[in-house]
Amino acid sequence: MKPKNWQRTEVLFHEAMGLSAEERAVYLAKVCVDDASLRREVESLIAAFENKREFMERPAFSLGMKVLAEEPEKESLVGKQIGSYQIQVLLGRGGMGEVYLAQDDRLDRKVALKFLSHPFTDDAWAKRQLKKEAQAIGRLDHPNICVVHDFEEHDGYNFIVMQYIEGETLASLIRNGTFPSEKISHLAIQIVSALIEAHSHGIIHRDIKPQNIMVTATGQVKVLDFGLAKHVQQKPDALNMAESESAKLGLVVGTIAYMSPEQLRSERLDYRSDIFSFGIVLYEMISCSTHIQPGLTSIVQKCLQRDRELRYQSASELLLDLDNPPEVARLSPRRPARYQIRNYVAAVLLLLLVLAILMVYLKPSRIQTLAVLPIVNKSKDANAEILSKGLTEGITNRLSSLSKLKVKAPTVIPAYEDDQEAQRRILSDFNVQAVLFGTLTTENEALALEVKLVDSADGLPIWEDKYIIAPGELLSLQSDLAYKLASKLHLSLSEDEKRLLFARPTENEEACRMYFYGRYYWNDRNKENIKKAINFFDRAVKLDPYYAKAYAGLADSYVLLSAVTFGRPISTREAMNNAKWAANKAIEIDDTLAEAHTSKAVYLLKYEWDWQAAEKEFKRAIELNPEYSPAHFWYSRLLGLKGREDEAIRESEIAWDLEPFAPPSIMNVGLAYYYSRHYDKAIEYCRMNLERNPDHLATLNVLGLAYLQKGMLQDSIKVFQKLYAADNFYGAAPLGFAYGRAGRKSEALEILDKLSKEPDIPPQEKALIYIGLGEKERAYALLQQACSDKFATFPFLMMEPFLDSIRTDPGIIELVKCAKLSS
Repeated sequence: MKPKNWQRTEVLFHEAMGLSAEERAVYLAKVCVDDASLRREVESLIAAFENKREFMERPAFSLGMKVLAEEPEKESLVGKQIGSYQIQVLLGRGGMGEVYLAQDDRLDRKVALKFLSHPFTDDAWAKRQLKKEAQAIGRLDHPNICVVHDFEEHDGYNFIVMQYIEGETLASLIRNGTFPSEKISHLAIQIVSALIEAHSHGIIHRDIKPQNIMVTATGQVKVLDFGLAKHVQQKPDALNMAESESAKLGLVVGTIAYMSPEQLRSERLDYRSDIFSFGIVLYEMISCSTHIQPGLTSIVQKCLQRDRELRYQSASELLLDLDNPPEVARLSPRRPARYQIRNYVAAVLLLLLVLAILMVYLKPSRIQTLAVLPIVNKSKDANAEILSKGLTEGITNRLSSLSKLKVKAPTVIPAYEDDQEAQRRILSDFNVQAVLFGTLTTENEALALEVKLVDSADGLPIWEDKYIIAPGELLSLQSDLAYKLASKLHLSLSEDEKRLLFARPTENEEACRMYFYGRYYWNDRNKENIKKAINFFDRAVKLDPYYAKAYAGLADSYVLLSAVTFGRPISTREAMNNAKWAANKAIEIDDTLAEAHTSKAVYLLKYEWDWQAAEKEFKRAIELNPEYSPAHFWYSRLLGLKGREDEAIRESEIAWDLEPFAPPSIMNVGLAYYYSRHYDKAIEYCRMNLERNPDHLATLNVLGLAYLQKGMLQDSIKVFQKLYAADNFYGAAPLGFAYGRAGRKSEALEILDKLSKEPDIPPQEKALIYIGLGEKERAYALLQQACSDKFATFPFLMMEPFLDSIRTDPGIIELVKCAKLSS
């Protein structure tokens, strides 16, 4: 259905629902006389509503207008050969997927293949969801979770290759009443064990129901269909929370009859949402039995508490009670226990149905997730480009202080002017309910800011306005606009939040402009621009010595000066001492500034090598502003350095989710997989990034290293040659290393000779070439010097996979200890 038809369809649906069947037919024939497709859409919506059992059991995605307007199903895949798979039988269809039984010709085995349903085959978002599902299950290794063998692409098809499970769904067993009541605990324990495994890997299933649970002939449970699963950040000190993605189609995700109350309200979810869904499943299991095992009724009731604080707080806690059911008081003899609990759950389900109808068919009045895009400069003012970036940051920072709003603030987006496909991609890829667009223009020789708030579900404007930027009003403009947006988003603000919206990081407008200039050059950093950034940040703090954000900018800049990429204009010690002073100054002025804590954490990571203190600062930054992408970006690096590979990948994915179009964010995911020795995944992300950003040098470096570890030596050399051609200083060491590995000694020595002529060359760069040449002793001596110099990337070199073959050498062992990485 086209977005423009939705509002009319919704009106006609509500009008028709108030009429009898005969009146309804006459009414629709009259109002849809010139639009037969519109009438079919309304009648289809009415039919879905009136078929209550189907309505209750269909995933909420499939209730959306997209599916109601879908084309007829294409012909079955049965009988086709796709890759090495011979498709045999359609096993099931639902939501966005179709599952087929296939014969794997390579390994001579039966497998289950999950494809996207016809309406979604060309949908980029749906393809990503399918891949995310494969990735989610691929991380899990548990006997009660269906095994994913691979994710493949052949002949234009994307599909998951899964373990084929022979058995029945739990839904079928419940419907037929074909399992003894004494088996209920046995099955329930297996389901909860699967949830414990998923939750321990930061995954909320979000669609636990009997249809997604298989039971084999031997009674083994297999939990299926992680298509709606959500990855969340794991926090040891708090329950994990995940933002709902309901804005994707303007709907809640999951299956209505099994959703928790918070899931229906599109609130942030935690693992207790799955516990509520399991409670409904357990209720259905015991309701078809003639005898209820003692204690199970109280377990169901605790799972189904409307207030999640009163439910089981973890799947592990739930498992303890299933292993040893609590004693409960005898229920009233006037009615069997199964009827008492059935009435209880029926009331809950009725409430859920009412809430679901409201959520699905009525648009939410309050926006909870927002993306603020970089303001586009269309003015004739050469300096307005810098001003546009600064205004974006100022508005974003104020909105990020609101507890009821999750804000994403990408610094990089694709050009979307006059490109509807790019706009559609932006609205869909950020997984938010609304997007704020902004444009700077020139009007009567003054700058004007035009803003537009757009609903992601239908692409229609929620609010538009224009502001003339008068001299001296730069600071007040940011506050006024943020407050107006909060009002248009229907957010109720506390007095503290109102104060934060109007708080000013500085009262000096010229200092604010200097900070904008500094951040502009820092975001576009290279050897020259990083010096300009330092100059502008320094001017900002001289104009206002209490400008915390400007000190944080100084720290961010100085911490990079020791890197080869930026030419090392000053010594590592001087650069890092300056970074430490600036970060501490920022925190001293404003301890609630996420940027300041991130700056200090990066300094501790790169120079002090104090991993515990760095992690504490990263966690503090994320606590203060969970949507601050640099904190997640650098925290993932620390986690990778400490060998906490799964956590590192999750943090890198969070940073990428916040900055989906930024080349460093995509590269960082590839790097996290590289350090975890998943080279194919690293190559996949690097290639994806280079398709979009072919000149991103850091991505070329990671790709070349991943090729090396895969044994693709010639491919690696070609990549490093491209890197070297783009930047001799940056690409010299990896290319010389690869030449050495390939036995091209003369070429490696030539690179080494040129590198040695560079002023103030870090010893680590030459050491890398010596490692490639197999001259370990010379390499170790240079690396000892790098460690003594506290060269920022030295600890990361110690974790490099290409050192694995010599990791037991006494020289490497000493170097690892020097980097404070020994256990």
